[in-house]
Amino acid sequence: MAARKLRHEFLARTAAQHHFPVIALAHHADDQVELFFLRLLRGTGGEGIAGMKPRSPSPADPAITLVRPLLDCAKTEFLAFVREHKIAFRDDATNASPDFLRNRIRHELLPLLRKNYQPGLDKTVLRLMEIVGAEADFVSAAAGKFSAGRPLVLPICRPRSSGRFCSGSCPPSV
Repeated sequence: MAARKLRHEFLARTAAQHHFPVIALAHHADDQVELFFLRLLRGTGGEGIAGMKPRSPSPADPAITLVRPLLDCAKTEFLAFVREHKIAFRDDATNASPDFLRNRIRHELLPLLRKNYQPGLDKTVLRLMEIVGAEADFVSAAAGKFSAGRPLVLPICRPRSSGRFCSGSCPPSV
């Protein structure tokens, strides 16, 4: 993730130097599906499973907005458009390296799942991400209304030895 941080810092710095308040990124639907599995395997909540938002503040400079106009576009559609319009396209050589988990998801896990389990995997995952994202947004908004500016204090849940979580009222030794 160090490379991601460096990329965002470079983009934010460049945008600020040129007084650009918005940066358009070329993330597409295939990136969302990969991100779903990446976050699922690392363990995440609803907001993480929801994936990238079409519009969000830059993590390097919140004054700069990131937009992702291609999130609904499959990579095959994107590449067909690029070829048809003779637009120069560069694919980072590291995208083929199995040294990175995202690449193993892209080149090994997703083809296996599409072939042996669910040919419509992308559509199914993207639908799930949309549903979970809407639920996470609702919970966040409801919590904000409930707390009405007061800190919202929730019981701390710890995983039990069985792997299940306690209700939050567990004694410290559980």
